[in-house]
Amino acid sequence: MADLVQYYGTGRRKSAIARVFLRPGSGNFVVNGKPFETYFVTEQQRVSAKRSLTLTETLAIVDAYRDSGDV
Repeated sequence: MADLVQYYGTGRRKSAIARVFLRPGSGNFVVNGKPFETYFVTEQQRVSAKRSLTLTETLAIVDAYRDSGDV
């Protein structure tokens, strides 16, 4: 069985912690178990959330999953 390729990142601000996982895929974007369009309500939020993947031209080739960070 092939090993899963996965990239992991953590962001912190005050007491909040965001964990993001990037895996090879087709551009699926899930935040706290919700679809991207449900979690980010406005177009500005959606553009901001996908900005890094768009600039690096990786938006269509990776899946992004964000963990709630609740400990």
